[in-house]
Amino acid sequence: MVRVLLVDAHEEARHSLVRRLESDNRLVVAADVSTVAEAGIVAQDAQFDLALMNVQSHDNESIARCQELRKLTGIPLVVLASFMTIEHWRALRQAGALDYVLKHADSQLLCNAIFRLADRYQTAGRS
Repeated sequence: MVRVLLVDAHEEARHSLVRRLESDNRLVVAADVSTVAEAGIVAQDAQFDLALMNVQSHDNESIARCQELRKLTGIPLVVLASFMTIEHWRALRQAGALDYVLKHADSQLLCNAIFRLADRYQTAGRS
């Protein structure tokens, strides 16, 4: 079971994403929060396999939030975006994101991608 920490400022979108992710019995959203500060608090009391954070493309705030989340939690971070440019991906990767997933993917593809990414980063962490 992959335990996900979901960070998304938009409550409706966050709850919709929780339903999408938990439609796959391999994934559980162990916590969903609206801010990086909240993520830092819940990460102190629980273990997560992956942090999934919604980002806006071409948004410098997203880059700062990635840096802060990695610093506060140390959890492997995957960003969720509507679209991604090479420049923005480079900046997010330098800020600590390990990968990204496009959120318009259907639920099964989204869950499969998150499961594969969590497995990859868990395996890398054990090496």
